[in-house]
Amino acid sequence: MTQFLFPRWEQNIPTLGTKHSHAGNKTGFRLVLDEITSHPQRDYGSLVTRLRLVVTLFLVMVLGVSGVNADDYSGVYYIANLGQNDATNGNVVYSSSSTTTNFYMCPATDYYNGDMEMPFITTFQTNKDKNSIWRIEKKSDENFYYIIHNATGKYVKINGSFSDYGSGNAHRKRFHLETKPETLTNDYLFEITTNGDYYNIRPRTVTSGNMYLTPSGGNRPTYFPYKEGTFLGYLGIYSKKDDVGCKWIFDTASETCATPVISYNGTTISITSETGTTIKYTIDGSDPATNGTIYSTAFSATDVKKVRAIVTKTGSEDSGEAEFYPYGTSHLYYIKSIDASNAFYLVPPMVESSTSDLYVTTSNVPSHKMVWHFELAESANNVNYYYIVNEGNTTDKYLYFSGARSSSNNALTMKSTNNDEGKLDQFVLIPSSLGFFIIPRTLFGSITQNIGMCINRKDGNDNTNTINMTTPDMVTTNADFYCIWEIV
Repeated sequence: MTQFLFPRWEQNIPTLGTKHSHAGNKTGFRLVLDEITSHPQRDYGSLVTRLRLVVTLFLVMVLGVSGVNADDYSGVYYIANLGQNDATNGNVVYSSSSTTTNFYMCPATDYYNGDMEMPFITTFQTNKDKNSIWRIEKKSDENFYYIIHNATGKYVKINGSFSDYGSGNAHRKRFHLETKPETLTNDYLFEITTNGDYYNIRPRTVTSGNMYLTPSGGNRPTYFPYKEGTFLGYLGIYSKKDDVGCKWIFDTASETCATPVISYNGTTISITSETGTTIKYTIDGSDPATNGTIYSTAFSATDVKKVRAIVTKTGSEDSGEAEFYPYGTSHLYYIKSIDASNAFYLVPPMVESSTSDLYVTTSNVPSHKMVWHFELAESANNVNYYYIVNEGNTTDKYLYFSGARSSSNNALTMKSTNNDEGKLDQFVLIPSSLGFFIIPRTLFGSITQNIGMCINRKDGNDNTNTINMTTPDMVTTNADFYCIWEIV
């Protein structure tokens, strides 16, 4: 932090005239005027006196009285929360000697208005990964700041509370990321103040009382904060600045390149990044840091298995990785459960039947029916919706959501067509640090939903269990590994 070490006006200006015992109640500019007008006979020809007046007036005009002794918190940081989690509410969990247990501010795997370009903000035990680096930039001429996600360049913005869903935590304002608009309104600005060794962060637009950023209900060990109506883990606001959840630590981070953006038009793939950077990419799923080709122009998607790309720049750390799987009949994949010591893959029944539903399960028995491809059904609101098509079935080729929810089994079946009016045959793929959540379109986009495909929790993978739907919550625990899938 840069701190201006100029003296306070009321401590120094009065020495110009010994009669100003009330000088501390006046501004520096006013004190200088008083000094001149109250002592017309004083010799202001003295070089020292004139310099003092000139310097004082200059600092007042340039910095303003309130800015002279103020810190500028601009910089690049990991923003850690001081305390409380759901198990030990009110207790401090931050440790300066350990990064693995600390909760750092980061984007959630859940989205404002269902728009995947506008993730909510949460805290998570990221171990200081590149997704939890933020830039704080001061607004010119004001003591307010923008909070910018370093990996994407998106700005934190306040949005409304979930007033229709209960009370307490539900009524707290929320925050999400947005691409920088043409005009940055006050919804993007925050006040940062010190509180002992820590910091409070207050949205500029919340004027009814002092309300400070906090993980609602405490930090939650999940990127997927929504938890059956409790809204715990989302970044919200709270009125008690001394509460441990309202206190933050700014750990200095290195400048890191923003993650590249991969685009696909159905034929060619293009990759973009910030000006002055270099993109390295692979098309076979290998590590771009060691095997990457330097990107120059868009390339054909033919023979592409999986695109992985990073951005590099001299003097900065490499970006996080961007990944992309091309869709279409020429790009085939296995959909693998990560919760298994052996390889269990999503598979329809071995025998097709016209008289009974074909409930989908997982199996570790090799079969041509384990192979799938993705077809783009629609792009809307920055979200791609896919048909998931089986390569082994001859008739019932399309994965279909039966409507079963919560802990019910038999959630997925197979259908012969992809023209369901209710769009039960369309799915959303949401990336996580371990793989993907696969969510039926009809369960995606509402703050009370985002329920994804899950292996039966009771018994796991055993070649017979069908698929159910559940809310992915504690993604770091074995129980929710059932909800995460690899596409390989």
